Amino acid sequence: MSRRTDRMWKAAARVTALPIKVAEPTTPTYRVRSLRDELPREFFAEFMTTNAQYDPAFPQGKPSPAALLLDEPVVCEYSRVTNEAGYKPWPGPQKDVHCWWELENGKAVGWNENPSKGWSFPVITLHKLEIWNGRGDYADLNGHLWVCAETRGKAVELLKQAGHRHINLHELDGYFNRGCWGNPMFGIKREAGVWFVSKENEHEGCDCQPNLICTTPHKADCPRKPRRLV
Repeated sequence: MSRRTDRMWKAAARVTALPIKVAEPTTPTYRVRSLRDELPREFFAEFMTTNAQYDPAFPQGKPSPAALLLDEPVVCEYSRVTNEAGYKPWPGPQKDVHCWWELENGKAVGWNENPSKGWSFPVITLHKLEIWNGRGDYADLNGHLWVCAETRGKAVELLKQAGHRHINLHELDGYFNRGCWGNPMFGIKREAGVWFVSKENEHEGCDCQPNLICTTPHKADCPRKPRRLV
């Protein structure tokens, strides 16, 4: 047997002796649909930019208001054609919107089919809710909290109502992260309230969702489940 053949046999023996690793099944991840997934294809061909006066900074045209929101998660679609039973009229001034999308950031985009002026995709603001997240009070609320409110003062009020014993504006500004919903809250609709996950359920790999424990004033311990985006 030649030296080359001998080396080949030895190499093959080493490969055979290696332990075989079986790939573990992966858990499918939840995917929230974005506005990009919902808009008609004509939007991307004709409505990605505005027809405003030429700007050297935007030689191809400025992005349209709706184009700036393409990656925003969609809370709900309201369509007069496909969802007549649950249809909610467009809250904007346009009269020919028969399909529109409510976004997680508080905006709404309508599909306006004006018979005389043609299509447009107006954007309006439904609400201006801000978000914070931080630690509980290490007593009854020993874990992580998320709060959503219109102002800092209302956020403090909601946290107090939820049972946080030490919260005030200084505590909120110093120890809560502003503007961060975070991965655990991914897919939960933004609305005024407080969500909580106990310390025991915060460990990595736990798929426990935060519980909505407080909503508007005088409605604490709300039994509703967190609402998932569609």
